[in-house]
Amino acid sequence: MVAYNALQVVDDLDATVAEAARVLAPGGYLCACIVHPVVDFADVSAHEGEARATIRPGYYEREPVDDTVEREGIRMRFTGWTHTLEHYSRALEGAGLVIDRLREPPLPDDGPDHLRAWRRAPLFLMFRAVKV
Repeated sequence: MVAYNALQVVDDLDATVAEAARVLAPGGYLCACIVHPVVDFADVSAHEGEARATIRPGYYEREPVDDTVEREGIRMRFTGWTHTLEHYSRALEGAGLVIDRLREPPLPDDGPDHLRAWRRAPLFLMFRAVKV
């Protein structure tokens, strides 16, 4: 089962992960990509080619996300919730899933300029969890 940038938008992460685990056969995988929790932990910007981060208050607090981004005439609205690494980990653990792969892929140096600051900090977190 694949959850691509979906787990951070559900109202009840624990129930969603439990339902995913319920439909998996033993030995089955839940593969997920989420916006890395560090994205919600700090405001990251690029200044003179260097990434800088300003820590936001309340990393441990579950907070709603409602961001609108406009680029090249296209407006996108992103809604969801902030979660800590521990919250994701505990949701998986509580559902009987065990993380067996964890990745923080770097963005390529020749990627879009508006993502320049994220070339030095993780933007996405990917994991694979197996049902035991």
